[in-house]
Amino acid sequence: MKTNFLMTGTILAMLGILLSYVSITLCAASFRRKHYPGAAPNTAQGIALSGKLLAVLLLVPGTLFPVKDFLLISPATSAFWIFSLICCCIFALTAVVAASLEHWLSAQLFKGQSLSAELQENNTAVAVTRAAVSIGLAISLVLCMGLFMQAFVPVPAIPNIQ
Repeated sequence: MKTNFLMTGTILAMLGILLSYVSITLCAASFRRKHYPGAAPNTAQGIALSGKLLAVLLLVPGTLFPVKDFLLISPATSAFWIFSLICCCIFALTAVVAASLEHWLSAQLFKGQSLSAELQENNTAVAVTRAAVSIGLAISLVLCMGLFMQAFVPVPAIPNIQ
């Protein structure tokens, strides 16, 4: 039993590091391309970017918890890798939904203002608000995503006591 926990922990650590690295790299590259393609970021852009990166990192455990339960119940077979791939696809979809919702909510909060222009002008109030909205959405979505994926984890047969 301890070997199963050790193997599960090792596989999840590797998947978590890989998923975190890829998602942070893609998020930072996308943000850089949109907000400061040629120069270094200012303070406001750095705050907004750090909020987005923290939001993405908060989504990673929500992806891996159902995978942990799946691994502890069933051995690492092809079904495990298929389930892991499905969880990563749901993670990607959730990250896109979180980014879209964050952009829409920020636009609703700051009507009539260009959010990109405000960040370029080093408006830290806009940056802190966008970071807080990103983190709050990630916290709420990680719980929903984890519960949704938990429904697909097989349940071992438990004998009924009569």
